[in-house]
Amino acid sequence: MKLSTRAVLAAVLSAATACAAYLGLVPLIVVVGLLSVVFAIGWSSLLHLPAKGGTTIVVVLAGLGGLACLAATQDEPWLRYLPIVLAMAVFLSFINEMLRAYPRIQLVDSLVGTVSGTVVSISAVGWVASYKLDGGVELAVAGAAALAVASAVSASRISPVWRNVIAVVASVAVGYGSTLVLDQLTLYAGLGIGVCAGVIVVALQHLFGRLPAVTGKTSWMSVVTLPIAVMGIVAYIVGRIVL
Repeated sequence: MKLSTRAVLAAVLSAATACAAYLGLVPLIVVVGLLSVVFAIGWSSLLHLPAKGGTTIVVVLAGLGGLACLAATQDEPWLRYLPIVLAMAVFLSFINEMLRAYPRIQLVDSLVGTVSGTVVSISAVGWVASYKLDGGVELAVAGAAALAVASAVSASRISPVWRNVIAVVASVAVGYGSTLVLDQLTLYAGLGIGVCAGVIVVALQHLFGRLPAVTGKTSWMSVVTLPIAVMGIVAYIVGRIVL
């Protein structure tokens, strides 16, 4: 799958996340859950991990487990159960390796890849956590919108340097514009979330441009959802600082 096609898909999924955040908590939970599953399906293929089935199951359980815990949490601190979910995910990662048949090739690579996948999958629940903050609805909408615009710009065919610059500037502009439309979104929150969205898109596009495995049959599923997952926890961090 071409870089431009992946960027367009990432933009569409980011826009869907923004729409879900605008519609309410339940639609956002559903979208984040679906994104976690899609991400997990392509992760082992992206990293060339040997235990594809087991890795996918562990990453899915981590993402959905973290999402379920956060959805059930009714008061601050919103992320208090996520360390337990992550610990259980690491434990399942070791179990996954123990259940592999001999010879267990790439044992360390497989374990590290599975654990890193669970971390990213759990990070996606940051969208729900940021939504639950005071003023977090506007922050989640602005963050997803900025991510969508930055991803769309990264699909253009201009020179890479200018494409990266325009992507960051465009995402910052969306963040600033969101402060004019969404009353409870402060200027610092809008600018901060815009900068983070642009930097995440540019950094991951540069990274994936160096990975030949992106051309795999299911690798693209992780590539297009990874920026959204990472942006989830970043949005929550920005919200905790500036809201």
